[in-house]
Amino acid sequence: MKRIIGVRNLFKYTAVFSKSRPEMLEEDIFRVIVPLTDQAAAQVGMFCMEPRSAKEIMRNIGLKHWKTFQEKYLNPLIDADFLERTIPDKPQSRLQKYRLTNKGRHIMQGHSDAETL
Repeated sequence: MKRIIGVRNLFKYTAVFSKSRPEMLEEDIFRVIVPLTDQAAAQVGMFCMEPRSAKEIMRNIGLKHWKTFQEKYLNPLIDADFLERTIPDKPQSRLQKYRLTNKGRHIMQGHSDAETL
């Protein structure tokens, strides 16, 4: 009989692909947060050197589902102070765009320096 070892695989493959550990939260529902890879963050960072709308960012990284984009990419990058909103007082504004923070620019500068070596 084949056993499925879901949680063990979750930790195994998260470590392989994002070199981190998943965060498990028990709230109203049980949630698992898988950290972003450096590659995904770098792709969004390079694209957001200039302010971009969420739809533009989603199109650039090939995502179509808003909730997935928001939970796995946008919010973690904002929480990490990598991206910021151009209209911070109105996060739901239809005119909202996102750009790199100073910290994000510094990180991206280090990333591009490492690529040229």
